[in-house]
Amino acid sequence: MIRAMIVDDEHLVRVGLRMTMPWDKFSIEVAGEARNAEEALKLLEKESFDLMFIDISMPGMNGLDLVNLVHMQYPDISTVILTCHQEFEYVQKALRFGAVDYLVKTQLELDVMEQALERIVSRISIARLDQTAAMIAIDSIPSSEEMKELWLQVSWLMDDDLFSQMMSKLEQQKVDNCAVILKKALEYWAECLPAYADIFEKDSIDKDERREQILQWMKDTRKAAVSRLIWTNYTEEVIKQILLAVDYIHQCDGKQPSQAELCVHVSMSRSYFSKCFRGVVGVSFATYIQNVGLNRAKLLLMNTNYPVYRVAEEVGFQDDKYFSKLFRERTGFLPSQYRSSMRF
Repeated sequence: MIRAMIVDDEHLVRVGLRMTMPWDKFSIEVAGEARNAEEALKLLEKESFDLMFIDISMPGMNGLDLVNLVHMQYPDISTVILTCHQEFEYVQKALRFGAVDYLVKTQLELDVMEQALERIVSRISIARLDQTAAMIAIDSIPSSEEMKELWLQVSWLMDDDLFSQMMSKLEQQKVDNCAVILKKALEYWAECLPAYADIFEKDSIDKDERREQILQWMKDTRKAAVSRLIWTNYTEEVIKQILLAVDYIHQCDGKQPSQAELCVHVSMSRSYFSKCFRGVVGVSFATYIQNVGLNRAKLLLMNTNYPVYRVAEEVGFQDDKYFSKLFRERTGFLPSQYRSSMRF
């Protein structure tokens, strides 16, 4: 049985679709309704769905943005756009965002509805087959927890045991899996240590590259990074502690740790920590924390409809006016302008 949700701000439309569509014939159960994107997202947090019918024009977050958000956050859910007219520009954009089909609400006669549902169910089946094949192909990739524990950190640069574990894991992977792991890790390493980002650049990691080449690249990359870290003239133990602090910052799930909290975590005094952090990372602790917060703010602006003041609060800024000013200085856009530019 396919569990479906109807998202439309008009009550009569929701009732009409529920009552007239031949759901049973295609093993579809309308298990939920929502008047807008906010209600739909809250329902998704509580229940599981396989299919969503989404009105393209709704107050608040429109249907296109909801389709895009569902596609990113719930990739297993198929979406269908509901529109009053054949607005091909919007329909094409919805399909690019991940919708599997669209329905024109004014043209839903019985034969059209049956054809549409048959087409939609067929596309869902094909998508599920593709997904199953993909899962089989990557079933030996480490779990997300293993990824976080081993690769999504920078402590390995100064930790021989950790580096040995990473290399051992890579040796067990297929070349394609190595590429998946490293592409994700490279983005993380460059984000954590932007002053060292050039070291983590790699033009191509693909199936044509032999595992031995990838392993050698890892060794060369670590050697280059360690060499630059040592040139900071801090002891290896201090550098290790600063890298641990960097990982701690990025693993706090959106919360901004205080300097006092970090100093306790790495067993350093506040004044010495500040000096060492700037020397090793390349920017002051305050600037680094601001940059991490602004990067997280960009994601919230793109993927939610939170007002700017709430985005500021979520990433650790108590003054939304200061947040907006700083955001503009660093990006060239006000937060609202950035949101608009990234969505259209």
